[in-house]
Amino acid sequence: MLTCTFLSSTMSKTPANMRLPGRLLRVVFTLVFSLLFISRSDAQTIRIMPLGNSITAGSMCTNGSIWTGCTPLGGNVAVGYRQRLYQLLSAAGYQIDFVGSQHFGYDLMQDPDCAGFGGHNDRQLAEIMLYGKTTYRGVTTTYTPGPYMQSYPADVVLLHIGTNDVLATDTQSQDVYRILDAIDDYEEWSGQPVMVFVARIIGQRGYPCGTHPGTQAYNALIEDLVAARLAAGDQISLVDMECGAGLDYNSDLTDEVHPNQTGYDKMADAWFTALSAWISPPQKLYELRLETDGTVGAEVQPDTPVMVSHGEATSIEVSQVPDGYMFVRWELVSGEGVSIADPEQASTTITLSDGDARVRAVFSTLKHQLAVTIDGGGQVVRTPEGSSFEHNSHVQLEAIADPGYVFTAWSGSIGGSENPVDLLMDEDKAVTARFSPLKYALELRTDGTPGAVVHPEGTIWVDHGANQAIEVVEVPEGYLFSHWEISQGRGVGILDDEALSTSVVLESGAATIEAHFGRDIVVSSVQIPDTVARVGDVVEVLIELTADRGPDLSVLSGKVGGYELYGLERTGTATYLSRLDIEEGGNEYLASEDIPVENLVLSGAQGKGIRYRGTIVQPNDLFDGRSPVITGVTVPDSVFAAGDSIWLGLKADQEGYRLAEDSHVNGITPATGRILLEDLSGGDYRLIYLVSEGDASVEPGALEAAIVLEDAALNRNVRLPELPVNSLSIVLSSLPERSMVSGRVYPNPASETLIFEPHKELGSGLVQITDLRGCRVYLESFPQLPVTGLRIDVSGLPPGVYILQLNYEAGPFGVYLWMKK
Repeated sequence: MLTCTFLSSTMSKTPANMRLPGRLLRVVFTLVFSLLFISRSDAQTIRIMPLGNSITAGSMCTNGSIWTGCTPLGGNVAVGYRQRLYQLLSAAGYQIDFVGSQHFGYDLMQDPDCAGFGGHNDRQLAEIMLYGKTTYRGVTTTYTPGPYMQSYPADVVLLHIGTNDVLATDTQSQDVYRILDAIDDYEEWSGQPVMVFVARIIGQRGYPCGTHPGTQAYNALIEDLVAARLAAGDQISLVDMECGAGLDYNSDLTDEVHPNQTGYDKMADAWFTALSAWISPPQKLYELRLETDGTVGAEVQPDTPVMVSHGEATSIEVSQVPDGYMFVRWELVSGEGVSIADPEQASTTITLSDGDARVRAVFSTLKHQLAVTIDGGGQVVRTPEGSSFEHNSHVQLEAIADPGYVFTAWSGSIGGSENPVDLLMDEDKAVTARFSPLKYALELRTDGTPGAVVHPEGTIWVDHGANQAIEVVEVPEGYLFSHWEISQGRGVGILDDEALSTSVVLESGAATIEAHFGRDIVVSSVQIPDTVARVGDVVEVLIELTADRGPDLSVLSGKVGGYELYGLERTGTATYLSRLDIEEGGNEYLASEDIPVENLVLSGAQGKGIRYRGTIVQPNDLFDGRSPVITGVTVPDSVFAAGDSIWLGLKADQEGYRLAEDSHVNGITPATGRILLEDLSGGDYRLIYLVSEGDASVEPGALEAAIVLEDAALNRNVRLPELPVNSLSIVLSSLPERSMVSGRVYPNPASETLIFEPHKELGSGLVQITDLRGCRVYLESFPQLPVTGLRIDVSGLPPGVYILQLNYEAGPFGVYLWMKK
């Protein structure tokens, strides 16, 4: 820390030209200087001594002045330039150790050591460096028993001194020479070079760079001194801290001479630039030690510990593998940050990045692979089990045939038919065990039916478990194939014993199979009653055979008009009755001539598999009637009053339909007489809904309706599901009070005129016609609507469905749906 009392040095000065050249260590290039660090036992650490006064210690007067009772920053948090410099050097890869007897910033810094002596001038600092002690403010303090650097060795010295001398107007102090002499003495004593960085010291607050007279005079002395020492061969470098550090001498100083932390950080940057230009991060060397797992005769290279560079790939290899063994992998025994390129390769590379490493080569007994292949049906048992066996070991192989197979021979690494067999595993081996299927005699014949022929006929030999095709190639007239029957043998499987062409499998020995036939009694007719069939109805079907088969018959399969037949009752000689159900989703739309009788097969209990077949198509009028299909609905979107008629336009697939009883509009059914269906021909219909005084209010768009049509001409009632209509808007309770007017609208059959006849005289109004898209196609006003009615000429309108709206002075009369043909 700086003080307010300053003394000039009274000790003699030793100029540079009085130092003997023999005491100097000559200039060493940066690379060589770095290598000197590596040669030391602590080569990875650079010892740096920050040497100076209170600026080196990191002091500052927090009250802003050294003259008016300085309030010093606490030594525990005074980090100066040292904290940032330490961080910069560490981040750059240097391992740093700050050295010195003083400790400042110890609450914040990892390494708070330094040689910062607050308030001391150059003379006092020279005494400390030369003798280890000095007198300050009348008190003599001993820091070391002898020369200072013998107790605190350093590789680098950062020298920022002279501020107290400038404050005392002593700008020609020769004690800087004595400090450098003390460093030279340490170099001779230790035999180690020291790099010295001497600063052009910083100026004072309020004086821009290069303008403070005392600072300029002192820095001129420093420049001459450094030049002289360089000429004499010293390791020394000048650092322009005054102007080169970028200090702002107003904002970067906290008092007259001490920087604030921003200023100190700028000084740290300047020191770091100088240091990094002279030295490089020390090279890192790690010890690599290779070993084997103890396998006798195994060798690795390098076979002795070697030093390897940080991050560089080093070759390693297994140089000898003993007979009967094989290399398995490289295994890390100890170390961090170790990367082996391919641990399973005997020759590979290894990279160390975080210290020494010990790596082991692992071996195992040489093993050979045994591959066994099966040809045919069987298996091979290995004793011992496995597929990998040690060198020169023995394996027993035993072939075991599956049922229906027999072992025949070995092939591959061994031959012959010896079973079991011993196999020497002196190399990788591959063996195939061959098994052949057993063969059985199969006799195929008929049951003696004259003219029946089967294939293959007679006796053949078939492989065990193989599919052998068999077939009936000729069925005599008047007969029907019944089934295949096993007459002799066991373990025999027939794929389909009722098919003319099938296959058989023999698994236990010889077999005899017979083809059986029966008389072919066929269906002569199928009669379907001509009656009305509805969904849910049961239809009876009469079946007649060419011969009577008695009561023990049943329907095995058969469809009529797409519906399944079920049940069979004998009703007379060779006549039987079956049934079918009419269901939704079936073929309701078939015309009578299209109704087939499909795959009708009857089965009898007498005589296994005797069948009765017919493929009869009989014209009838079952389902003769088309179900109604509604293809479109048009609904007027307007407001109606009680007494009005609402017309819904319908489009169906054809004409001739009527309204079914279960239709409804807003809960009103046809039985009330208020829902009527008018057939306009050509598939066009008009549904009329009469609005009643008692109808409940219906919000717009909430009308519920279902329209179900039925065939009126054929009296069929096959129905479509209900079709909801939700776009009609009827509001009764919200209509304005007015007298209800009735009337009618109808076309004049003699001309293209639409006639409206009210039941009483109305006032003025207008008529408007729009199409279903909402486009207006007609508009006419009338001054007085007479009782005789209004004639509207619609000859210019094309055929279509239109909405007619009439309004008179008291309000709307009504909205009508009208179709022009």
